[in-house]
Formats: sequence, structure tokens, C-alpha cells
Amino acid sequence: MTNHMTDHNLTPLIMHVKLGEITLESGTSSKKDGNIQVKDQKIIVYDPIDGGKSPVISCSPLYAYFHLLSRERYAWRLIDTEPMQQIMITAEENKNNVLETIHLGDVVTQLEKMSIQSNLDIASHSIRASAS
Repeated sequence: MTNHMTDHNLTPLIMHVKLGEITLESGTSSKKDGNIQVKDQKIIVYDPIDGGKSPVISCSPLYAYFHLLSRERYAWRLIDTEPMQQIMITAEENKNNVLETIHLGDVVTQLEKMSIQSNLDIASHSIRASAS
């Protein structure tokens, strides 16, 4: 059985409490720092609660590497076969028929269109770039 206190009984108790004697236990605050979680290819941000610290995202540099395998783009030619009911068609590059030649300036122009401009290492055989 619970006993209920009335205002008449509660007032004297409040008057006897000295504020200097009241201590708050640690952990009773609802203050909570925000945080960030990476899960299932998603970045989830949780906001801070009651004045907690905001989360911070730091990123490492993003690099892109480009290696040109051939300066020339060739036409393709079908490989001859004997007549057959079921066939697998194969083709090979026709090195005698160059359709297009790619120049370094063309590559750099295309990279700039894609906003990949900083730290281009054009002197090497492959181009190493970081996204800007």
C-alpha cells in the first residue's frame, strides 16, 4: 500500500532541504554527442542531444589513375568460319584500319570537363589525378 503526501506535508520537507547538499549523479544528464556511422554503403549522421558535440567527417584524398592502353582506335573485322548450324562469331582489331588517334591534349581536355584538374602528373606515362 502506498502513502500519498499532501501539500501540507511536502512543504516542510522542501523548506528543510539545503541546496548545497544536493548533488547530481553523473550520467543523469541527457547530453549526448552526435556521431556518424557507415553502414550498408550509406553514411548515417546522428545529431547531438542537449548541447552535445557535433560529429565531424574527415575525408582522405581521392585519387584517380588513368592508363591509356593504346593511342589508336581500330576498326574491327569478323573472323571467317566454315558454314555451321550453330556458330560463335568472333572479331579482332584490324590494325591496318586506324579510326582515331588519341592525343594527350584530348585526354587532358576530357579530364578537365569532368572537373578532375588538380595534381595532374602529365609528365609520366600514366596520368595520376585527384578530384577537385
